[in-house]
Amino acid sequence: MEDLQYLVEAKDEGMRLDVYLSQNLEDLSRSHIKKLLDSELVSVNGHKKKPSYKVQDGDEIMMELPDVEPLEVEPKDIPITII
Repeated sequence: MEDLQYLVEAKDEGMRLDVYLSQNLEDLSRSHIKKLLDSELVSVNGHKKKPSYKVQDGDEIMMELPDVEPLEVEPKDIPITII
């Protein structure tokens, strides 16, 4: 599990928490971030918050990103008839 920490700056004050995180974590979608928030893997100043929470200057955001399980994909021999 990876722990991330963010400190909200004055220029970002008033932004929704999910929007703030999606701008700082470009590899994650807002829906994935919402799932992390719903799973209580994100806290603001030590408290769980909703995605609609408006961040404030100086807020400390802590986030736990679960490890990604590798996909195990194996090829199948499927006969294909070409017409």
